[in-house]
Amino acid sequence: MTELKPDRGMPWCPAHLLEPGETAIWWGRPNLVRYMLRQNIWLVAPMVLCFSVPIGVAMIWLLRNTTGWLLVGGALFSFIVAYLFWASFLGLADKYRNEVKSMAYLLTDRRAIIEKPSGIVSIAHASVKFIDLEAGASGKGNVLFHEYWVDGGEGRSLVSDGFIGIANADAVAREMSRLKAAT
Repeated sequence: MTELKPDRGMPWCPAHLLEPGETAIWWGRPNLVRYMLRQNIWLVAPMVLCFSVPIGVAMIWLLRNTTGWLLVGGALFSFIVAYLFWASFLGLADKYRNEVKSMAYLLTDRRAIIEKPSGIVSIAHASVKFIDLEAGASGKGNVLFHEYWVDGGEGRSLVSDGFIGIANADAVAREMSRLKAAT
């Protein structure tokens, strides 16, 4: 058996996902920041660059080149734009925080399970076609093992999914590989 430990951020086992006779090996929940960046890196990065840099440049220009009411009006406008940017960013973070709180990842002796607000994905180890590890030196990262098609504005695209933003991704990937090889 494995020495893989459950994620400390989720001390309870999602036993409601287990079938009779099935044994939970590992369970966890995604890290909010890693999950949010994985889901929306193309939204978060441009938001930061497109709003923070121009606001900073505008504030420096206002402080150097204007006086009186123009300075006050420009500063007020910059603060309003900055506030709206951060409010939208925090709203996005709040949306993903609520999603992450309702998610659970579970690795059993028979299958890998992802519980999301939209539903439950259960994949038997024998059905896993690939196991991709995206992890840093600390072992934190993603274990991808499931692909599905999504219809979007630009047509259909293939999305890779799995255990996103987990603390011990390298150990989970090793255990999944061992379980897959045993089937």
